[in-house]
Amino acid sequence: MDRVWSHQRQLDIYGEPMDALYQSRRGGPRENKRAWAVQCALLDHLKTIWTEPDEGIWEVRGGPKQFTYSKIMAWVAFDRAIKSVTEFGMQ
Repeated sequence: MDRVWSHQRQLDIYGEPMDALYQSRRGGPRENKRAWAVQCALLDHLKTIWTEPDEGIWEVRGGPKQFTYSKIMAWVAFDRAIKSVTEFGMQ
């Protein structure tokens, strides 16, 4: 059976954009409320799936597993959101 790669769950992908937007705020550009709305939508979805196994960045054989890197990057996503609220007053 062929795998449908577009249906893979990869939890690490949530941490990278959340960190990039946080780092962007630290750099001082004008705030974009639409970016924060997107971040909130990503977090809302992530909070429902972060405990599930995923394919991981290595795409090992054998189906979804609990990968440490994936969990760390999910944590990064939430951490950067918390920092954005506390440091920049995002709501």
